[in-house]
Amino acid sequence: MAGTGVPAGLAVDPADPRPPYEQLRQAVLRGREDGTLPAGTRLPPVRRLAEALGLATNTVAKATGSWSPPA
Repeated sequence: MAGTGVPAGLAVDPADPRPPYEQLRQAVLRGREDGTLPAGTRLPPVRRLAEALGLATNTVAKATGSWSPPA
């Protein structure tokens, strides 16, 4: 998503049966694992990220609260 401040790989597929917040959460965790989104990488604020991805602010906020891997 060049020019939006959204790191590559953070996208939501409307055809994916998983909820958008889960797709976003998994994309962030996958980026951490494969090194494309190193720990400490600053993401845009929730509102800007939501706008860039075409999601509701609450959807992105729900994802941000779940970015830690399960214990």
